[in-house]
Amino acid sequence: MVRILVKLKGVTEITSGLAIGYLVYTFNVVIFATLYPIVEGRKEVIALIPVMSNLRGDILGSSASRLNTTLHLGLVTPSTRKLIRLELKPTLAIAMITSIIISLITFTYTRLILGEPLNLEEMVSIGFLSSLLATLMLVPYIALIASEAFRRGFDPGNILPTLTTTVGDLMTLPFLILAFILVIATPLNITPIVFLTVISLSLAFYTATYSYGGLRVRRILKERFLVLLLVMITHPLTGALLAKLEEELAKMGLIHVVTSFIGINGALASIAGVRLSSILHMFGTEELTNRFTLITRDIILSTTPAILLISLTGYTTQTLIQGAHEVISLEIMLVMVTVATITHIILGLILALATSLSSYKLGLDPDNVALPIITNVMDLTGIPILYVIGLLVLT
Repeated sequence: MVRILVKLKGVTEITSGLAIGYLVYTFNVVIFATLYPIVEGRKEVIALIPVMSNLRGDILGSSASRLNTTLHLGLVTPSTRKLIRLELKPTLAIAMITSIIISLITFTYTRLILGEPLNLEEMVSIGFLSSLLATLMLVPYIALIASEAFRRGFDPGNILPTLTTTVGDLMTLPFLILAFILVIATPLNITPIVFLTVISLSLAFYTATYSYGGLRVRRILKERFLVLLLVMITHPLTGALLAKLEEELAKMGLIHVVTSFIGINGALASIAGVRLSSILHMFGTEELTNRFTLITRDIILSTTPAILLISLTGYTTQTLIQGAHEVISLEIMLVMVTVATITHIILGLILALATSLSSYKLGLDPDNVALPIITNVMDLTGIPILYVIGLLVLT
């Protein structure tokens, strides 16, 4: 029995993270229902909700992966303070500059393609400020989780992706609303000045961080820009897909399953990517086949609790928010989520192996390149997979 538990240690750690994730997502439903009326109808904020949520998982997931690799290589002691110092500058610089670019793209996409009248200064300022505040809070959070997990004998790679994704999703709306309140409190006639100040400060901080941050920081910032084009495409597309399929997903009873479905499956694929990155850093490609087999086993075995957690999140939503969408039975929801999750996870495992290995062979750090690609592609593919499987099961 003890031998079985040791072999399944990874599964136990992943499942523990998923269980915490379920509690966070359930709480997220309550937070969303409570706070959403504050910004209802304010499209400058609504358009940023999926974008900032995805961006948070992208940036912080990459940071968590770097911390995991650094701890496994023994390059730093498991001290929360040291890990914060290691990650805060590059992560903050990336969050600041990327949030401005993504907000500008979202504004352009929403304004030109959907024809929605939006305030550019307001939208960019809200996106920037919410990203800044969230990063300042969440980097110490993931540093604490990484150091405590490693010191207690757990593999941070099995825990960090789930806790980073779920808590990042939880904090998206509150920080967007806080930023919205701060921005609209600014007198209208100086909003352009605030807007220009935001961009100037962000560029100045990014430039200073790149110039004086050292080789590690420069490599992170340089390689992050290699995936920026992908981020610019996938983040707005994910939000557009959700908007387009919102009515159909609501009819299927799946609209409030989307967040947990994308988040949890993205976390499982990210766990595979994080562990693969550490293996490549420590052993190169020599141990890759055997280690990937173990990773696949852990992820597949963890799919069962993931399916239960996703389904229970959706079913709980029906109880907490009456009239939120069509009410379907737990049995039907389990069938739809099971088929969709297995399909999505298989895609995620293939994606994790392909991106980690290819980035490593190209001389790039998988922590900086592979992880953002994994999270973005999983976000983008999750909605259509859930939609198509829902159609097949219900018809």
